[in-house]
Amino acid sequence: MTTDDGKEHKISPQQASVIKMLLTTDKVKPDVKRAFTKDVQQADTLGMLLQAPNQDEMVRAFLKKYNPESVEKSAYA
Repeated sequence: MTTDDGKEHKISPQQASVIKMLLTTDKVKPDVKRAFTKDVQQADTLGMLLQAPNQDEMVRAFLKKYNPESVEKSAYA
């Protein structure tokens, strides 16, 4: 897969499925969905998601970037 900024990424069917789910779920607010749709076309955001070791971690990475108040915060932060 080639991002809009010209970087190549290998993507598995499972990873593509998670990204599609994040783009189409009704549980994400429209403004967040628009931002994610734009951002995932860039190498930085796509690469961040693809570095996650599994589907759950991909979703956690998404939540951390786009919905920080829903991510459990450390008592040390």
